Amino acid sequence: SHIQEYQDFEEEIRTSEQASAHIGFIQVDHSLLKQALIEHCEQFQRGLTDILHDQARSQLESLNDVLVSTCRDLSTEPTDLEHLLRLTKLHKRMVDDLSSIEAKTPPLEEMYALLARQEAHLPPAERQMRDELPARLEEFRTALVDAEESLKRSKTSMKRGLQESLADFNAKVSALRDESRGQLPYNDQDSVKDAMARTEKPTSEL
Repeated sequence: SHIQEYQDFEEEIRTSEQASAHIGFIQVDHSLLKQALIEHCEQFQRGLTDILHDQARSQLESLNDVLVSTCRDLSTEPTDLEHLLRLTKLHKRMVDDLSSIEAKTPPLEEMYALLARQEAHLPPAERQMRDELPARLEEFRTALVDAEESLKRSKTSMKRGLQESLADFNAKVSALRDESRGQLPYNDQDSVKDAMARTEKPTSEL
C-alpha cells in the first residue's frame, strides 16, 4: 500500500541517511533536511490513513444500512398486495445481490486491519458496528431464507382472500340481479317518479 511505501521511506531515512557528512574539511549538517524528510513521510502517512479511514467507515456504514434495513423490512407482514409486491421485489434483489454483498466484507476487514496497524482511532460506535458485522451478515442470510417462506404464505393467504372476496361479490351481484327483476321498471306504464323510486334500493346496494 502507499502507506507502507512511506513507512519504508521513513525507515530508510532514519537508518541510512547520516545527520551530517564531511566534504573535504567541511562538515555539512543534514539533520534539518533529514528531519524534514521524516516529517514529510509521517504527514503523508497520516493523510493516507485518514483517507483510508473515511473510505472504510463509509463502506461499513453503507453495508450495515443495507443489512439492517433489509432485515427490518423483510420481517414485516405485508398489509396489502402493493406491500407484498414491494417485499417480493426487495427479497429477489437481495438474493441476487447476496454474493456481491458478501464479497464486500474481506476488503473491509483488510482496511480495518491496516488501520489497526496504523493505530488509527475508531469511535466506539464505529468499532461496535465493525465488530457486529459478521453477526449482521448472518442475520441477513437468515432473513432471506425466512422471508422466502413467509412471502409464500402471504401470497397464498392473499390469493385466498381475493378469491373469497370475488365469490362474495359475485353472490351479491347474482342476488341483486334476481331481486331487481321484480323491482326495476321494465315497462313504460310507470311514471318517471315511480321508476326512480323503484331503482333507489338496487342502486344503493351496488
